[in-house]
Amino acid sequence: MAAEVVMNIVGDRETLKLSSHDLQKAEAGFDSITNSPVVFFRFTKEGGSRFGIFTSSHVGKKIQIKVCDKLISSPVIREPILGGSGMLSGIHTSEEATELAVILNTGKCK
Repeated sequence: MAAEVVMNIVGDRETLKLSSHDLQKAEAGFDSITNSPVVFFRFTKEGGSRFGIFTSSHVGKKIQIKVCDKLISSPVIREPILGGSGMLSGIHTSEEATELAVILNTGKCK
């Protein structure tokens, strides 16, 4: 049985659909600069490669990151993100960050 798609990264020409199988780990935490709640994540090798290709083709453009069809963040891609990890910001509370990390790790939307 395939994992449910939980993260959609929407660009101007395409959407990258990711499931919990594309992530090694997601963890709630705090941004070291702003002290705001965030979710840190690390992709699998394949997920990281797909994310790197997607961000490479969207440099200078605004994208939308949606988890379970809820808009989480709308960053502008400044440069290709090739390291296989990232951080989701725009989260209001630590409880929301924890819930989001659980969703990403399990692949189950509420």
